[in-house]
Amino acid sequence: MPTMLQQTSRSLTAPNPSTHKDQPPKSPTRPDTFRTTRSLSYPTDKRSKTNLHILVAEDDPTNSTILRKRLEMFGHTVYLTRDGKECASVYREKANCFDAVLMDLQMPVVDGLTATKMIRESEQSSAIGQTPIKKRVPILVTSSSSTERDRQVYIDTGFDGWIMKPVGFHRIGDLLDGVYQNELRSSHLYKPGMWDEGGWFER
Repeated sequence: MPTMLQQTSRSLTAPNPSTHKDQPPKSPTRPDTFRTTRSLSYPTDKRSKTNLHILVAEDDPTNSTILRKRLEMFGHTVYLTRDGKECASVYREKANCFDAVLMDLQMPVVDGLTATKMIRESEQSSAIGQTPIKKRVPILVTSSSSTERDRQVYIDTGFDGWIMKPVGFHRIGDLLDGVYQNELRSSHLYKPGMWDEGGWFER
């Protein structure tokens, strides 16, 4: 299977030792063990909503291509990974350059639930003295198989919201507006019986 990790404008290359740690990722590293954590805070800086750096975990090449192209139309920079392990590895390598993660649930090697736990573990490790991570990255379930009855499972795992497939791109644009704007996030919180619309989980 061809490698799917790529930046919007060029393929990612091997790591350059001189590259600053907050610049976009060059290649994934091996993820450590994980545990669930929800103790870190959301981003609070005011980066423009039109220039988010979004890490995507999606094993289907067609879905990846469509998602990348549509997010680029919103002005975002997109990094694609093909499974949960690769996604968590890339995040650990360059955590501070990502504004949000879109995570499929059913993927080979490592699934989306496990990958999200791995990301939250890396943030928790940073919080107790390892390589600093500046923020708790918002992670959205991006899957056709997510269900309202499993909402608490997603929250406990470390997800911040969800969007159903096939992705409604105007809706995902509305949700991404809430990455840095609390009032917009609050206007798209979970409502019972409205699962198909996607939204943010209340914390």
